[in-house]
Amino acid sequence: TLQRDLDRRETNPPLNFLEQTASQIGGRENLVLMRPLPSVVQGKLRIETTEFKLERLDMEQVLRILQEMEQASPPMRVDRLHLKQRFDNAAQLDMSVTVSAARRN
Repeated sequence: TLQRDLDRRETNPPLNFLEQTASQIGGRENLVLMRPLPSVVQGKLRIETTEFKLERLDMEQVLRILQEMEQASPPMRVDRLHLKQRFDNAAQLDMSVTVSAARRN
């Protein structure tokens, strides 16, 4: 359940998880933006939202990053996803994502 997932995940903030995942899969040099947005409190939960952008990814890397976010504990919700084919290499994509994760307040 969400409460159990929150208990297990409290030690690793979403921003750290996203930075590690994006760097491991997409390469640190391709991570061009990582920006935390203001948190929103909803009852006993704090919703933390992060925007990030990766460049020069292939489709497999995009899918792996999305899968890691989905399998995170607690899962991260993709609020916005924008993929754009690169003009200099049609096989590569630029990925802009806004994700949110719930934590105990």
